[in-house]
Parts: sequence; C-alpha cells; structure tokens
Amino acid sequence: MNERIKELIVECYNPYGEFRYEKFAELIVRDCVAVMREKTNYNKHVYTTYDQGLSSGVIETLVETLSRRYNINLTKPLE
Repeated sequence: MNERIKELIVECYNPYGEFRYEKFAELIVRDCVAVMREKTNYNKHVYTTYDQGLSSGVIETLVETLSRRYNINLTKPLE
C-alpha cells in the first residue's frame, strides 16, 4: 500500500480506535487538491505569464468544483 495512504489512515483513527471514514475521504480530496495547487505540477506546460494565469484559474475552478461536489470547505484548515 502507498505510504501516503498509510499516513492518512493513521490520521483517521479517533482516541477510541474507531476509523472515521468521512475524515479519510476528506483527507484524500484535500491531498489531491494540494497536489493540483503545486505550481511545479501544472507549470510544466506553461510558457508565458498569460498561460500561467489561465492554468491557475483552471486549478481554482477544479478546486471549487470538488469543494461543492464533496461538500468540503477546501479554503479552511482541517479540524
């Protein structure tokens, strides 16, 4: 199993040893959004500042869509 998935699984157990599935799903979505927002990932095909603005706009549109679809506020830190 992927090491990052294992790390997320560990974060999802509460003090009583119960696994919180909703938190696990939210952590995966948040992790995917963090990867998308890394400029080194989407700037590989960007050649001008105009392209960079477009790419950044597309990423934020995707983040907003994921936020609405999964009902997760991706602008606030995880509690």
